[in-house]
Amino acid sequence: MILRKVIRLALLAFVAVSLGYYTYTLIRIPDNAIRGGGTPTIPAVAGAGADSRPVAQEDVTTSEPGRQVIAYYFHNTQRCKTCLAIEERSKSALDEAFAPAMESGALVWRAINMETPPNEHFVDDFDLVTSSLVFVEMRDGEMTHWVNAKDVWEWIHEDPETFKSHVTDMARGLLEPAP
Repeated sequence: MILRKVIRLALLAFVAVSLGYYTYTLIRIPDNAIRGGGTPTIPAVAGAGADSRPVAQEDVTTSEPGRQVIAYYFHNTQRCKTCLAIEERSKSALDEAFAPAMESGALVWRAINMETPPNEHFVDDFDLVTSSLVFVEMRDGEMTHWVNAKDVWEWIHEDPETFKSHVTDMARGLLEPAP
């Protein structure tokens, strides 16, 4: 009887420690990634950094009048280091790669606290569970298409160039006219 209780407590402790470690690895990012220090050497994911187009400033504008892409970064009031890093890196990647589109208004960046009363509807509008990067295509002021870049939570743990490549590829997919 006592042995059974000891085993049960040991298993519960193992599960608790495992869940704690898993949560820590999801939230943790290297301090140098936030400060812009040295970049960790993590191999690129197939189809992500290695084969993607280089992240260089592009003169991409929407070719259709009345068409615009909005990059929303939705966040909560309480923000962790990872949330802040995702916002910072996403905005930086878009500013760097699409400066002409940002200046012309073809691509717009908006960081929005989804917990404040006027913004709560975005949670339902875009099926948000946590802080998210969402790209929205607008035509003549009407939303026509949107994509939630849910994988930013995985990408943030990759090297900064691979992260940039993922974010800019998503934006490029909406900015460039369909063939």
